[in-house]
Amino acid sequence: MGLEAFLRENSLPAEGRKVAVSPRFLQKDGSPVLWEIRPVTAGEEELLRRQARKEGRLDYDLYLAKLCEQSVVYPDLKNVQLQNNYGVYGGAALLQAMLTGGEYAKLLREVEEVNGFLKSDQERRQEAKN
Repeated sequence: MGLEAFLRENSLPAEGRKVAVSPRFLQKDGSPVLWEIRPVTAGEEELLRRQARKEGRLDYDLYLAKLCEQSVVYPDLKNVQLQNNYGVYGGAALLQAMLTGGEYAKLLREVEEVNGFLKSDQERRQEAKN
C-alpha cells in the first residue's frame, strides 16, 4: 500500500467520548450528565506546551489544566454565564471550581486516555490476556 492510507479522506477520525465525570451534575431523570471530550491535534498540543512554559521549563500542572480545557467540548467552558456563576474567569479555572479533586483527576485520566497518553482499559485487558 502506498501513501493512500495517509490521505485525510482515507484515515479514521480521532474519536472523542462521553464520560460521567461527576455524580453531582444530574439530568432530570437522575442520571449523571455526560461530559464530551475530544482529542487535540498535535499542533494544538504543541501550542499548549508552549503556553505552559515558565522560565524555559514546562509547568506540567499548567499544561494538564490547559489540555483538559482544550479537550472538554461539553459543558462549554467558555460560557460566560457558567464562569460568572462560579466566580471565575477561564475554562481551566472553571474546571477547578466545578469539580472536586477526585472528579478532576477522573476527567484528567479520561482526557489523557482520549489523547493517546494512557492505555485504555480495553488495551490493558488485551495485554493481560497475552
